[in-house]
Amino acid sequence: MCSDDNISDSGELIKDDDSRYLDFDIEAFPMEADDRDGIVNMLTQIFLKADVDLVSVADALIAQSPFGIVIGPAEDQSDEDNENVVYGLLSMARLHNPKGGTPAYAQGIMHFLEEKSRKFALKDFWSAFSMTKTSRSGLFLNERMLNFPSQIVTPSFKSFKDDLSKLKKPYETVVYVHKLRIADCDAAPSTIKTKEEEPARKKKKMGKAEKIKEGEAQYFDYPVHSEVDSGSKFHILVKNGKSYKPYRRVVVMDSKR
Repeated sequence: MCSDDNISDSGELIKDDDSRYLDFDIEAFPMEADDRDGIVNMLTQIFLKADVDLVSVADALIAQSPFGIVIGPAEDQSDEDNENVVYGLLSMARLHNPKGGTPAYAQGIMHFLEEKSRKFALKDFWSAFSMTKTSRSGLFLNERMLNFPSQIVTPSFKSFKDDLSKLKKPYETVVYVHKLRIADCDAAPSTIKTKEEEPARKKKKMGKAEKIKEGEAQYFDYPVHSEVDSGSKFHILVKNGKSYKPYRRVVVMDSKR
């Protein structure tokens, strides 16, 4: 069986080679129109093979500028080949406004997440997710192509947190989809289980759809290894003899989280 420590976030495990570093300076910038392609690339990592209008999502994010940031090469190191390259994205896309309704791109996002939740989540998650359709809700976007040093991460998050605090109408419900890896379970032993053992075994088998409460938050995980190219660094990773498969975690939380 898999133990809880088999679930890991994308931090250390996302690296191809811990001894390999890229030597260039990066900075955080307000979004601009020329960032569109780079933003779409970031969004593609989140919504793999999903029927979502990512260009419209990118345009909506850019329209909010200076709210939200992209991370890319420092200005003194950019040239025609890497100008407006986006290595990271930190922002919030509107999903629903009680007075303004749901944007067309958000309808695609909501439909995609609903389809995944029907397959992998329990009913309690559906109840939490339904709040995104009636409250002022947004999609938190924290996506990156590289592991950034704390010198860029800490001030970027502080800046974004300040932006959120200045919103005249703050978000009430937030959806966050992020990467993680989960270790393969060891093969179940071919022995007969007692009645006392059987419920625990069933619970483990449904672990990816298991309801987990963290204060005012609900989430579920769904696998994406079949949707990631086998040659990608985001595909299955073997570390210390264990295979870690890529998943996405969908979290619904209130604004206090």
